[in-house]
Amino acid sequence: MPPKPESTVPLVTDGGARRWLFGLGAVGLVLLGLMAFATELFHRPPEQLGVLLNGGSLTFQGANYGMQFQSPPRGFDAVLGVFPRRWQRALGWSPGSVGIYANGRPNLCFWLDSQAPWPNPLGLQYLLVDQQGFESLVFFDNPFQSGQLAGFGPPRWLEVCATPAFPRRGKTVRLRVVQSRPDGSRYDVAEFVVPNPARTTVPSWLPSQMPIEASVGAKRFILKQARVGVPDPKRLQEPPVDWEGRWAEFRFQVKEAGRTSWGWEVDRIELMDATGNQVLLTGKGRGALNGRLSYAEGDDMVVVHRWMLWSDESAWRMRVHFQNDSGGSEIVEYTFRPEFLARTK
Repeated sequence: MPPKPESTVPLVTDGGARRWLFGLGAVGLVLLGLMAFATELFHRPPEQLGVLLNGGSLTFQGANYGMQFQSPPRGFDAVLGVFPRRWQRALGWSPGSVGIYANGRPNLCFWLDSQAPWPNPLGLQYLLVDQQGFESLVFFDNPFQSGQLAGFGPPRWLEVCATPAFPRRGKTVRLRVVQSRPDGSRYDVAEFVVPNPARTTVPSWLPSQMPIEASVGAKRFILKQARVGVPDPKRLQEPPVDWEGRWAEFRFQVKEAGRTSWGWEVDRIELMDATGNQVLLTGKGRGALNGRLSYAEGDDMVVVHRWMLWSDESAWRMRVHFQNDSGGSEIVEYTFRPEFLARTK
């Protein structure tokens, strides 16, 4: 039987096959990268940008609402994220270091792209603004973290700023970012506007008239006065704090048989509104004056603290925890509306 003629088709060696598959994969990755770039380019929301005092930029990257917070995606993440780290370095690409953060209650989370890592070296202050333009200083709840933003070029840092309390009546939520100039004057960096993710039209509460009394046994716990916008008490602080926002002052008395009952102080206050916002006031919080919540002034117990909510409600509710130096304690609730004083500056 005559031998079969040898095939004239060249054989593909294992090395050749690997090179061919690698080339095909590289072409596929390039195509995926172009698709990702086009997706990011044409579907990116309008950029909201602020200019810092040092000339740097602060860019709003996105917002989430809920129990978990995912950093905003970048178009190249899905492609370049699978490359070996040495390849990413060669391309000048950083995969970033921000992931998913979880918190114990629903939060509104802002993602801000700055040029400086945590902790906040730029002295930024954050204010949430209601429908009437009333600003309230935000001490961001956990998580307030940072990580590197994925991308090309020099490192960019993404601030993760989450808060459970924000104005819920309007169609949008406005976050105003400010700095202080060397002379102490205010510099507005930017105002970032997002759709309100938890807008509500629940009925407002009706306030009681001041003074408001609550009887517990033979004792009367009296909310004598509530004011927002009292003169800046920073002269009493060590060191002084040049914060924006407003200071609130609450005055309480405890009476028994027509006389002042001594030895009481306010241990903490739970402050809430009808829309679901709730904040806790304590002497250890960053909004407290001189690291304490209350002090005595004549017959009054005086609480001075940052006002942590807004002005667009008809009433608020406070649950006040009173503590006596003999060991006794009482919890009393008031529904009130403070007097909002006109700004003097």
